[in-house]
Amino acid sequence: MKAFFRILGIVAWTYGFSGQAQSGDIFAARHAVATAGQRTKIAFIPFVYPNCGSYGDVKFGVYGKPQHGDLFLAEDEEVLSTNQADLRPRCDGKPIRGLKVEYLPQSGYIGDDKTLYYIENQSGDTWNYYQTIEVKD
Repeated sequence: MKAFFRILGIVAWTYGFSGQAQSGDIFAARHAVATAGQRTKIAFIPFVYPNCGSYGDVKFGVYGKPQHGDLFLAEDEEVLSTNQADLRPRCDGKPIRGLKVEYLPQSGYIGDDKTLYYIENQSGDTWNYYQTIEVKD
C-alpha cells in the first residue's frame, strides 16, 4: 500500500502539479463531484488519528491549484459517524476539528479538474491529497 501512495505521488507531479514533496509523505487519492456555478464542499479531512487522538496543531495548504476554479481550505468542525467512508469508530458522534475543502468552478465550466493539497501535523507528518473534481451541470 505504501508503494501505491508513492506511485500516486509521482503521478500527481507528472500531471502538472508543482511543489516540493517531502520524503516520507503519505498520498491519498480522492474524487468529488461539484455543481457548475456553485461553491461545493468536496471534502472534510479530520484532524484525528483512527484512535480519535488529535493531530494537535496543524498546517495546511495547496501544492497544485485547480486550473478551472478556486479551492478554499478552512478549519471547521463536523460530527463524525461510523457510516462515513473514513471510519474512526472511537470518534462516532463527537465533534471533530478538520479541514473543510470547497471548490468553486469558473463561470460556465463543465468538465474535470484536479488539485493537490496537504495537511501537516505538529510532529511534521504530512498527508497529501490528490483530488479529482468532476464539475457537472
